[in-house]
Amino acid sequence: MSTIEVQSTRGIAAAPSAAGEPAPPTWLTRFDERLEKIGEWLNPILVKECRQALKSKQFVITFALVLLCAWLWSIAGIAILGPGVYYSFDGPEMFFGYYMILAFPLLVIVPYTAFRSLAGEREDRTFELLSITTLRPRQIVSGKLASAVVQMLVYLSAVSPCLTFTYMLRGIDVVSIVFILAYLFAGSLAFSLVALLLATVSRERHWQTVISLGVVVALCFAFFLSCIACYEVLRFSAFAIEERWFWLAHGAAATAYLSYFALFFCAAAAQLTFASDNRSTPLRICMLAQHALLAGWIALMVWEEQGEIQYMTIGVPMVIGISLATFHWSIMGMFLVGESPQLSPRIQRTLPKTSAGRALLSWFFPGPARGYVFVLANMAAAVGMALLGMLAWEAVYPPAPGLLRPVRFDQVVMLGVLCLGYVAFYLGLGKLVLAWLRNYSVVGALTSVLVHVILLLAGCGIPLVIHLMSDFRLSGYHLLHVGNPFWTIEEVVDAGGGRGGSIDAVSAVWIVAAVGLAMLVCNLWSILAEVRLVRAASPTRVAEEEAALAALHAPATQLPRSPWDEVE
Repeated sequence: MSTIEVQSTRGIAAAPSAAGEPAPPTWLTRFDERLEKIGEWLNPILVKECRQALKSKQFVITFALVLLCAWLWSIAGIAILGPGVYYSFDGPEMFFGYYMILAFPLLVIVPYTAFRSLAGEREDRTFELLSITTLRPRQIVSGKLASAVVQMLVYLSAVSPCLTFTYMLRGIDVVSIVFILAYLFAGSLAFSLVALLLATVSRERHWQTVISLGVVVALCFAFFLSCIACYEVLRFSAFAIEERWFWLAHGAAATAYLSYFALFFCAAAAQLTFASDNRSTPLRICMLAQHALLAGWIALMVWEEQGEIQYMTIGVPMVIGISLATFHWSIMGMFLVGESPQLSPRIQRTLPKTSAGRALLSWFFPGPARGYVFVLANMAAAVGMALLGMLAWEAVYPPAPGLLRPVRFDQVVMLGVLCLGYVAFYLGLGKLVLAWLRNYSVVGALTSVLVHVILLLAGCGIPLVIHLMSDFRLSGYHLLHVGNPFWTIEEVVDAGGGRGGSIDAVSAVWIVAAVGLAMLVCNLWSILAEVRLVRAASPTRVAEEEAALAALHAPATQLPRSPWDEVE
């Protein structure tokens, strides 16, 4: 409805009647007023991005191409199938064609548009104007993400009649259509969030160009993999919704998706906030929640499959849990140990007051040493929970005499010590290298990841080159490869405590534990320096402003908290 029509409608509604009283507003007037209220309630970033995206030439051309390709495939697909379409089950073939038409804009165009919407503002220096408004960083990220969701819904609404048409051709059920579209929507939303996170990594134009090229290549590769996955799903019809394991697997996948989505969302918002703000605490809370969810799902899987585990071994899920925890905390630790050791006065005013608070809560605050201890504490907790769970299980369900168990308790102990030692060594060594690099340049998250990747490649590649150049290159695992965590862990799990396996792999456990402990001792001074920081007193001006804000939000009159309170 145009502005002239709205004004004329309002004028008619406000015109006095013959009796001298104003006429009641029409339904168009009431509907327009409600739309205005909804528009004021919505995120202003969402409104701005939707106006720019839906009016851009890129969206118009893409949307027109989607409609044209869907129309052409409807005609060409039926022509290819021929008269047998009335009798055969050709719904999956037609659906796959429509899926490729829909997946390209959802997995490539929409995430890349989200990336350019934020990267362009940082390149053109217009983000500074946006950052001085009352909008918080989370509102900016959520607004741009909601704009991507609106574009997804527009593309879905354009192709949904065609998808309904494939169901009428038989051969595909509603469950498959719903689940495939749900996977596609979730993937597009996740890629859009990752694209927004990558757009906040660097402000330099040359780095943005490199990242932009990498985003395009990665999105095209994801589109190719999604087409292969859709073809395989349509071929085998893997949606067994009547099975219990199907819902357990999807519940675990949904939990992992939501937890990492929250982590990436907090990371993107942290990159947009000001430098003196606490960027690390929300991220570490998300990491700890993921750790707890992993432990909970492994416990649930063990409980659901307890009948089969009694005849096998409890060590298999414990090995899986320790391996997943090691992978998770190794990746998270690369970013945590790369943080700046300097705390702003704003963060120092929020540090724990008591000694118990510093011992328990100080690790959630920024700092490379705090992050190093945070990772090691969670790794030790994962190993401890696995060992205690295995002991408790074998106490309740003792293994049958003479039963050959794939994984025994001593193997789980060696695996836990090995993983903890590797994490302590490589993250501790990377932390020392980054501390040395800070004397010459600014160290960021990408620098931290690059340093740790180089250290890991050196630990794996240098011994391998020496091994291949020596005379014992065909003798399998050797202590020379103790720096290779992948080969050593595999050898330890297969060695079985030295029975039928390599004795060198068992000796490697003691070596890795020793070097990990030595690296922890080398970082002990920086850990103590960060832990000794105490809460800084608030300046007088800041205290007065906080008191004024507290008085503004405080109730006008003091209310009694119990029947025995007296209020003056």
